[in-house]
Amino acid sequence: MNFLHCNPNVIQSSDTIEFCMDRESKNFSIERKHLLDLTGLCWNLYSYRLRETSDTLFEAGEVEFKLSNSVIIDKILEVDIPWRIGLSVTRDGSLHYTFRFKDMVLFIATYLYLDEENHTYIEFFKDDDLKISGHYSLDVGLELFKRQFNKIKEEDYSGHVPHDTFRLDLDTINCD
Repeated sequence: MNFLHCNPNVIQSSDTIEFCMDRESKNFSIERKHLLDLTGLCWNLYSYRLRETSDTLFEAGEVEFKLSNSVIIDKILEVDIPWRIGLSVTRDGSLHYTFRFKDMVLFIATYLYLDEENHTYIEFFKDDDLKISGHYSLDVGLELFKRQFNKIKEEDYSGHVPHDTFRLDLDTINCD
């Protein structure tokens, strides 16, 4: 599997690794395992930032990553295969996922707290139009995303006829 944008000369100074998929490729195939491997790679590359702050923060981040990563990937794959995916881990104690679809973007930021429950903030855009924005539990936020994503897809494709499809307008057919 190729991870585009993983230039070894840039990784040390980069905040994010992104995996981009060429959907035009004849060999295009993405599986859950690929996305889990990518986010695992990102975690392994960037989690040291939490340890630089404290071992306790690193452990909290590791628990959060292990509990939420597959939940996030599974929900994403329920709606579509993302065109781009990125995960960043920050020194101040947060994990940031970015999923890009054709004309939609989902951001998930989880802020780690040692003395209370972690906070998750979700934003979802269609083009430049903000569709979801707020603090949600991961399950609730991902379910809102799924419903909104499917609603947009339905609206975008309602009345759409592929260019190789012929449509008959029954109102204008004269059978006399």
